[in-house]
Amino acid sequence: MEWMVERLKLAMSAAQLGFWDWDIKHQTLEWSPENERMFGYEPGTVTHSYESWVQQLHPDDRDQTVAKVQTALQNHQDFRIEYRICLANGTERWIEAHGHMIIDAQNQPTRMVGLVRDISHRKKAIADLASSESRFRAVFEQAAVGMARLAPDGRWINVNQTLCNFLGYTRAELLELSFRDITDPADAASDEQIYQDLVSGKIDTYRFEKRYLSKTGQSLWALVTVSNE
Repeated sequence: MEWMVERLKLAMSAAQLGFWDWDIKHQTLEWSPENERMFGYEPGTVTHSYESWVQQLHPDDRDQTVAKVQTALQNHQDFRIEYRICLANGTERWIEAHGHMIIDAQNQPTRMVGLVRDISHRKKAIADLASSESRFRAVFEQAAVGMARLAPDGRWINVNQTLCNFLGYTRAELLELSFRDITDPADAASDEQIYQDLVSGKIDTYRFEKRYLSKTGQSLWALVTVSNE
């Protein structure tokens, strides 16, 4: 049995998972070494308690996190929560926690055991992506040139206001059309060939001149640069 426990500890350490065991009846809390390191402690140097865990929760996450744990206790159910903790050096970490309730013969909760994982890198990646998308949207909307994104079938996915002004359509009107609908028939064949080469991956980017048809039917010359995402 001892070798199985050691293997489990090794596997959890490799997976960067922390384990905790909360004895509800005696109000004691045990953490695995990985759990302690995750929360900024040197393993074996601190006695843990439910109250000390609560105090380490980020103030903005404390109430809702405690409420979820209390709801799990009252309803005798498992839970999964994400919350931030504050380390002694002033940094913050995002934690993903899973809890499992253990019930006695009288249907009363006696212990809660679970796993924790540091998800700070994942949260940062999500935040960075959101920031990048926000910057892209700002550039897209404020560009002095017409910009658009197309679906593989040629429908407009998104268009900026500059392109709408150039063609004389509203955004809603353009999104009901495809690029073929507003391409001058004189350029339709060559335009289609370029688009098929892009969709098939034969080319990644291309610059060419073509004529669009405005909402009023006027033929408008444009220098177009297209690329395959």
